[in-house]
Amino acid sequence: MRSSILLTSCLLFPCAMHAQVWLDPDYGTGGISDHAFGPQNDQAVRVLMNPNGSLVIVGSIAVTGGMDFLLGRFNADGSLDMTFGTGGSMTYNIGSQDTPTDAALQDDGKIVVVGYANPGAGRDKVILRFNADGTIDSGFGTGGAVIIDDSFQEDELNGVAIQPDQKIVAVGQGFNGSKDTFYIGRLNSDGTFDSTFAGGTGQYEHTITGDNCKANAVTLMADGRIVSVGTSYTDNTTLNDLVVVRYLADGTLDTTFDADGMAIVSFNDGNDEGTALAVRTDGSVVAGGTGQEMGGTYRISLVGLLPNGGVDATFGTNGTVLLVGAAYGTHCEGLLIDGSGRILVDAVEKPTTSALQNDLFRLLSDGTLDPDLGTGGELVHAVASTDVDLPGMLLQPDGKVVLAGSSGNGGSHDVRSIRYLASPLTGIAEHAAAVLQLLGADADGVTFRLPVEGRVSDLAVYDEAGQLIIRDRSMTGPGGTRHLGFTHALSPGNYVLALVEDGHPFTGRFVVAR
Repeated sequence: MRSSILLTSCLLFPCAMHAQVWLDPDYGTGGISDHAFGPQNDQAVRVLMNPNGSLVIVGSIAVTGGMDFLLGRFNADGSLDMTFGTGGSMTYNIGSQDTPTDAALQDDGKIVVVGYANPGAGRDKVILRFNADGTIDSGFGTGGAVIIDDSFQEDELNGVAIQPDQKIVAVGQGFNGSKDTFYIGRLNSDGTFDSTFAGGTGQYEHTITGDNCKANAVTLMADGRIVSVGTSYTDNTTLNDLVVVRYLADGTLDTTFDADGMAIVSFNDGNDEGTALAVRTDGSVVAGGTGQEMGGTYRISLVGLLPNGGVDATFGTNGTVLLVGAAYGTHCEGLLIDGSGRILVDAVEKPTTSALQNDLFRLLSDGTLDPDLGTGGELVHAVASTDVDLPGMLLQPDGKVVLAGSSGNGGSHDVRSIRYLASPLTGIAEHAAAVLQLLGADADGVTFRLPVEGRVSDLAVYDEAGQLIIRDRSMTGPGGTRHLGFTHALSPGNYVLALVEDGHPFTGRFVVAR
């Protein structure tokens, strides 16, 4: 049975509220770049940007018996950079389950990767460094790797930051013989521990109120102090709390921050976890994570802290923000603050039992959702019956946002990256002398008319989320009636026909109904 079509037509500017296109059409295919680096599961956890605009993704690749570290580099347009590594990518093996968690770029373009691996008994902390061309840096550590094997427990590194002097700060989870600990270490550029840090040892681990804990992310302040966020079992039960820890530049706890250097936040009566943070220019902190409600649902939870570690009551509701959660949970994966003080939150959401989708939220500096982004402050990237999880977030200097991770289902996932525009393609001046007429449409095509003769270019069809469905840059010819046939029948939903004629943009909206 043929689907029915409801038609409207308009210029691009009047349709702005209905046809916001956020995915960058100059990146990949309609804002999406997919790459299969291996035959099974590939994924990215971080995306980094070089000064020339190229993008480095860091993640993992499935191999026989486990996983290896994976690096890839894309050109600014989302295509694979074949000059990087071998054919655009580089893999590295330490043990059976090599797992990267974070990465950072040095000023010289070298890539520092942290995570964990299983080279022997237990799980060890790992720091790797690669040259700018993707080869392993043999001058770092031992053959390019620093493996920290300080216990037979499940140790890990989860965050890394590069100081202006190029020393490397890494945080994660250690073990003191009885408890999991907050771990922080600082390395010199050659991979040796920094003897000026943590009383000469170069590394320091501690508990939070005497109980199990771990660090998940780290950032640096302009004055050299170090701020980390993580999780602690602060009440000696099975429940977790978010914790923010601030260290002095020498690695000791900063006791001017919440009296002991550690601020503990409990959002709900369930499990709360800190996974991301950012420091404002005034020294205040926004920390993000996931909070569990009484009913068991997980929601994105944010807290604002003053420079002294106290809760900022002007942020959100009494210092906290809880973002809408899906029926099966929403988890915070990244947090950034842009040049206007707005807060970007990267999240993965499970709206059904069968698929994941990626959410990008933007909040104003006071914690309220920014209505100028997407729908009420949220952009959703989802594919039917497909898991889409993009934990790597990058804010480009031009305001565009890149997200990187994986897309797929079952035992097959590829690396996916997407790029959002700084503002949607809706703010083009109205061309009042001409009108685009939609004459008819069905699920297989659309017929339209332009009143004047001219060259038609950039003809495209977008869905309501701004994802490119069809693009034809080469249509030319006189004005009059045109028909655009669809290669595949469109599913029910809202769509936008967008084109440019002699430099003038036009759009027409149509709805494919069931």
